[in-house]
Amino acid sequence: MTAVATPVIYISDEVGFNNKGSRNQVESLDDPWRSAASAIGAATITQNQIPTGDDVSISADNYELFTTSSGITVSTSLHNVTNAELSNPNSVGTVANSAQLRDSNTLQSDAPRPHSLYNTTAQPRYWNETSGSTTSRNGVLFTFSEPVTAFGAWFGDLETNPNGTSAIVRLLDADGNRIGDDTVVTTTTDPSQCGDASFRGCGNRTTRWIGFVDEANQVKQMLVVVGDDDPGDTGNREHISFIGATLAEQPADNPPKTPNLLLVKRITAINGDTETVNGNNLSLYRDDFSNPYDDNDITVSAPIRPTDPREDTDQWPNITTNLIGGIEGGQVSPSDEIEYTIYFLSSGNAAAEDVIFCDYIPTFSSFIPNAYGNALAAPGGIVGADLSVELLRNGSIDYHTGANDGDRATYFAPGIDPAHSFPEIDCDNDGNGINSNPNGAIVVILEDLPNASLDPTGAYGYVRFRTRIN
Repeated sequence: MTAVATPVIYISDEVGFNNKGSRNQVESLDDPWRSAASAIGAATITQNQIPTGDDVSISADNYELFTTSSGITVSTSLHNVTNAELSNPNSVGTVANSAQLRDSNTLQSDAPRPHSLYNTTAQPRYWNETSGSTTSRNGVLFTFSEPVTAFGAWFGDLETNPNGTSAIVRLLDADGNRIGDDTVVTTTTDPSQCGDASFRGCGNRTTRWIGFVDEANQVKQMLVVVGDDDPGDTGNREHISFIGATLAEQPADNPPKTPNLLLVKRITAINGDTETVNGNNLSLYRDDFSNPYDDNDITVSAPIRPTDPREDTDQWPNITTNLIGGIEGGQVSPSDEIEYTIYFLSSGNAAAEDVIFCDYIPTFSSFIPNAYGNALAAPGGIVGADLSVELLRNGSIDYHTGANDGDRATYFAPGIDPAHSFPEIDCDNDGNGINSNPNGAIVVILEDLPNASLDPTGAYGYVRFRTRIN
């Protein structure tokens, strides 16, 4: 199940040649990034302008670029990154020896500056690497004092070859874990000319804008690693430069737009009985006080409980019809039929986009493929196929087959990895892209869920299925 949107990476076209027209083109490369940041309320812009002066060596580690008026500090460091380190999704390499601030009329290797950062009388200096290791690739790591919404910079001479060694962009969260996959920096020119010393393309002698916009406000670090435009070369001897590092943030009275999906799982029937079963009345609302993550609001680590549990409903709709069911089923016997209901609610201040729900079948039980045989099939399913999943979505209930057909639900037998059909899901929630599926799994496509404050009906629903004790 995916509830938090992945950051969007913005990599512009590349521009070469040092003339006024080119510099004006470079100036506009960040326009799509700025528009996207503004669209989610990140309209407060802070841009780094390194003071003018002569070329100077600086520490490769933790060089402070700027601090915003809200107190967010942006710093950078030069890293040596081996291919082995790149294969570790959470690695940023090791800190190099030193970097430079330079004042030449172009960025590294004749790559053009943006017009606003070009002044032949007093050139704003740019950050440049010329002393990294020649046995590993060079990367620049941007670190933010707290996770940010939108950031980017102009990069000069960031070589990349789609048929060889490509530059990459890696984002990491506050725990040092990679967010999503690495993004490969492709060329916007003719890749067949990569390696031609006179060609301005494949990153060679060109400038591009690279940045991200993250509505969920997750990104704590951005790593950009240089590639190589020469066919067959490793990038170990290529350098990297940037200018105009820019942060966009929401003003204090406009918090980040953050999707959030609440999930609560209940037993709602045993052998078809929804009343008192094993001492539990499965027809009543249940709030598991012992577990704050199986409750009304999982956005805080320890929710404060009201005196009357029925007042603890700030997130969910009417509790007389929602969150009903037992937390435990009590003692059951072989052949008993258990019905599970997983309630979902989009409770953030932004829509939860492209939601896919995955749940493993409990151990010592088997999925019942024809649990709802007499119901009306949802559109897209195979006519006459067994109906095995009940879905409440957008105020309507319908029933879905377990086949991988055209409806929203699919059942995967034990040992079959759901990622073969849905590569974007991670049922094991371990980030390795491989789902063990020891006892069977269901996958349900919920698509976009609006936030509850705008559309309570569309934000809420449930997935229901049945199993039989072995």
